[in-house]
Amino acid sequence: MLKTTQKVAQAVDIKIQGQSGNPVKIEIRQTTTVFDLKSSLEPILNATFKNQILKFGGRELVDTEKLMSIGVSDDSIIDFEEKQQQFFVKDISGKSHVHKMRASEKVYALKQQINQYAHIDPKEQRLILGNKQIKDEDTLYSSGLTGECTVMLVLRMEGGSFIDASGVMSMQTIDFSDDAPAYRNVKRGLSIEGRCKNQLCPASGHMCICSFGFEEFNLLTSKAKCPLCKQDIDPVKPGFSNCFFNIQAVKTNGEKLWTHWLESRDKYQTYDESKVGSINYRELKAMAMKKDDVIGGNLTCSICLIELMRTDPETDQRTVPDEIRILDCQHAFHKSCITQWTSNHNICPNCRKPVNTDANAEEAQILQNPVGRLVHCDE
Repeated sequence: MLKTTQKVAQAVDIKIQGQSGNPVKIEIRQTTTVFDLKSSLEPILNATFKNQILKFGGRELVDTEKLMSIGVSDDSIIDFEEKQQQFFVKDISGKSHVHKMRASEKVYALKQQINQYAHIDPKEQRLILGNKQIKDEDTLYSSGLTGECTVMLVLRMEGGSFIDASGVMSMQTIDFSDDAPAYRNVKRGLSIEGRCKNQLCPASGHMCICSFGFEEFNLLTSKAKCPLCKQDIDPVKPGFSNCFFNIQAVKTNGEKLWTHWLESRDKYQTYDESKVGSINYRELKAMAMKKDDVIGGNLTCSICLIELMRTDPETDQRTVPDEIRILDCQHAFHKSCITQWTSNHNICPNCRKPVNTDANAEEAQILQNPVGRLVHCDE
């Protein structure tokens, strides 16, 4: 015989009236406390209970009160208000911003606020919480965004990502050719490649090259232009020729890539998208330095007086006896030599400028694989 229970509970239908829109009708027991009512309203109103204000008869209700004790019955209307809370956004430069919003507001509304200071169209923004992109149509509450966590802002680039910069040791080397189109000229130093979108330009739809010489370029924030029509292109990848170069990147999950200074000889070196693939970044910087700027071109470690790079007179190939570090002042040393030096002195042994030891420690943690060696990349 099936067991049955004769127990029943008294319930009523009440209406929750927000500051706008139609009231929400819910069934609730009269013995329910205000706290329990707020908890049941969380998924319905997309507002955490601690940010809910419930009023009945013009009076704000106390969490411990029971609905029956305050006169709530069938068809009673309880007014609902939601308090603002703080949400944190870390922009593409790593700076944190505070947004005061209601958890029931849409993610798109947050993007509109970001646009006010970052000047980035909401359509070009991607907001990452953990390792997941949150959707425009979701509320901040349903996205899992609370006042205790930070959402990351990245840009929505062509294809949704850039080349995978960790493939630096697999760069392709391209010989110079007089038959190259006018939008594929390469100068010494750093170049940025991207597709021209101007349908009236001869470079339309093609990967064109914009030269930046010897400076830093942030692929997420810096501007590059087609060399022919001078209109903006979306940067896709860096390239290098006859220089020392360096790549620094931060993935959306926080993982860092930081290469030592690498050498590019008198050819053009860049990534092969078909081999390295693509990935999303929070930050992606490329920079180039003149070879003559590195201690005047005299590649000798002034601490041990041994050559930093040795050239075989028969093959003209360079070898690297030890890892090399180039300081911010652009003086170069063997890594083992400068590490021992900076353990006792926080200045460059050549020019006496201060050495950023914190940056050195961070770099030491990041550089854990062969990508971080100063080598000739087309060997």
